[in-house]
Amino acid sequence: MTKMDADLVIIPEQLHARIPGGIGVYTKNVLRALIDESARLNLALRIYGSRRVARPDPFDNYGAPVTYSRLSNRLLLRSWDSSLIKIPKATRGTMSLSMAGPGANLDGRTAFTVYDLAFRKYPHTMTSRGVRWHEDRLRKIRESTAMVVTISEQTIAELIQEGFDSDRLCLAPPGSNHLGEPNNEMAQALLLKLNIRSHYLITVGTLEPRKNLDRLFEAFSIYRTETKSDVILLVVGPAGWGESVNPKEGIILAGRVDDAVLCGLLDNALALVYVPIYEGFGLPPLEAMSRSIPVVASPMPSTSFRTSIIVDPLSSTDIARGIAEVMDDSFERANLVLNGSVFASSNTWENAASKILDAMLLR
Repeated sequence: MTKMDADLVIIPEQLHARIPGGIGVYTKNVLRALIDESARLNLALRIYGSRRVARPDPFDNYGAPVTYSRLSNRLLLRSWDSSLIKIPKATRGTMSLSMAGPGANLDGRTAFTVYDLAFRKYPHTMTSRGVRWHEDRLRKIRESTAMVVTISEQTIAELIQEGFDSDRLCLAPPGSNHLGEPNNEMAQALLLKLNIRSHYLITVGTLEPRKNLDRLFEAFSIYRTETKSDVILLVVGPAGWGESVNPKEGIILAGRVDDAVLCGLLDNALALVYVPIYEGFGLPPLEAMSRSIPVVASPMPSTSFRTSIIVDPLSSTDIARGIAEVMDDSFERANLVLNGSVFASSNTWENAASKILDAMLLR
């Protein structure tokens, strides 16, 4: 494919991944905002990616025209990595909402999204194959003239350290306005199914090593033992990779839920506790802030001492200290909710899409 009948082609291939994860949340929400903003600007936008995975397919949910490859997600990624298939050309530009794409044809009218450099900073939290793939993609993108979209000043600084020119980088942080109305009925039904009839804290994310769940579980056990509390820790998110997590007493795994149910669960939680080892941004804290829920978290771009109780993710004792503080200090809780709500309201998907389109159209 050499050219498409579109001003812009967007490649949201993460939506065809087995576990879309946090990148999938960014992808689906910024894609929707890009389509709306493109319509406002009278730009023709087309979605492109691997062959259908279901009916309806995730690509069909946006009201934009879609071109499907005949290749599966896995084969399309391999073909791109081997430079066998080029990204389809559009009049104004082509953008991948991930690092995935071909090893050739990476000119200035092409854009990729680099969320973080966890594979470089904390390779032990990923598979060796995943690290090799990300390193190869980063090198190919760096050696090209393609634009790079990223989600935080932290990642901007890390990319510059890796040799990227700042004028190639576009900052488009995630929005907080995607959860919508809560499905309280389904949320309550899930809590009853899980036999949760008392107060609970919540943590959200794909269950994988980088999320630091072992230390969080240890910290929660320390808190319950020291305070003799019956509070529950509800763990929401799909299983990722790595060793299976081993919940302790008072810790309950809920699995994956949709946005409306998550919204209902957040609204009834005492606080979000989110302590990954490293994040390029950290969307769950922003989601909690948007629902006026206090946050205990690691240092990351989405958190600060004004909006969150900041803890050391490498110290179970300090995480337990943060849990105790959010549970016991009502004045601190109120301040966190107020400051967090203000911060969350300033982050919208419309702003992210506008920044991406401005950067692409001005190149």
